[in-house]
Parts: sequence; structure tokens; C-alpha cells
Amino acid sequence: MEERFEEKELVGKKAQFMAMSYTRLTTLFSDLYFHEQAIYFGKLSLYYYNKYTASPLHKAWILDEIGLHFDILNNYDSARYYYKKGEEILFDTNSSTYRDIATHLAFLSYKRGDSVTAINHLYKIKNQAESEHEYTSRCLTIGEIYYHEHRLDSAWHYLSIVYKKIIVLVQKSRRQNGWQRLRKHKVEMQKSMIMRVFWSLLLT
Repeated sequence: MEERFEEKELVGKKAQFMAMSYTRLTTLFSDLYFHEQAIYFGKLSLYYYNKYTASPLHKAWILDEIGLHFDILNNYDSARYYYKKGEEILFDTNSSTYRDIATHLAFLSYKRGDSVTAINHLYKIKNQAESEHEYTSRCLTIGEIYYHEHRLDSAWHYLSIVYKKIIVLVQKSRRQNGWQRLRKHKVEMQKSMIMRVFWSLLLT
């Protein structure tokens, strides 16, 4: 896309257009689980966000998204680098974006062996949730950790909350033909291995 403009012209509104276009591509490839492509376009998006006065929330979101795909690819050092960069640029520590990044950092800590700190941190983040959807998302992360730790009673408690939320979403979406809204929740839940089985049963 940028071949249409000289580099010196890619500032201001043009840079914003490029950033948002690459963000859409990042989201597209993220939804398709094409991790390398999502990282590639995420970095391009970040490059153009830095060429104009972009919202810190937008930049933090794309940094978190890049980190998440490195995380999925088990490149934990790179994942942590992008998570921390996203965390550092957010002055509003009460935002859901900040809590999303904090959740990913906590889960990364668990995968690197610090389960106690991860769980304690996730409990605090869960209690700060400002919506039902956010609360459910935090329960999903905690439930997955308990599942991998073979603490099945605790895992069942938290994953049951998520499962009931999915049932409600499916029922509402079928009544209202709101599959686009459901798809947004489906993509997030599918990032968890645990929930893929539920989706395969519910949406067939």
C-alpha cells in the first residue's frame, strides 16, 4: 500500500490510514490463527502508529496482540517484551486493555513456572473486571491454569462459569441472528485449548 506515497508523506492522516489498515489485517490473520502473518502486519501497524500522535490505547492493543502471537508460538522472551512495552505506555492502569496485558503477563509467568504468583495476580485482575464479558475471560484463564495443574475441582468451578456464558451467547445469537457478535466471543474463547471442545459441540 505504501508504494503509492513517498516515505516523507506517510505522516499525519496518511500514517493513521496505514496504521488502521494494517491493524485490520492483523485482526484478520489473528482470527485465522496465522500467527506469523499477524505478527508481521502488527509490526507494520505499530510502525505507522509511531508516525503520528496515536492513542496510547491503540498502540498498547497492537503491542499486546503481537505479544500474544509470540506467546502462542512459545517465543516467550519476545512475548514478554511486547507485553511490557504495551504496559509501559498506558497511563490509565484502570483500563480493560491494561488488565488484558496484565492477564497475559500473569499467564506467561505461569508457563515459565511461577504458578503461585500468576494465580494471585489473576485473582486480583478478575476482581477488577468491569463487565460480565471481562469477568468471564478472566475465569477462563484461571480455569485453564487449574486444569493444567490437575486441580480439577477448581478448574471445573471457573470453566463452568465460562461454559454457561457461552450457552447464553449461543441462545441469544440464534434468536437474533447475531452471529457476528458471537464470532467475536468465539475467537477469544478459542485461544484457550480447553474451550475448543465446547465450541465444536455447540456450533455444529
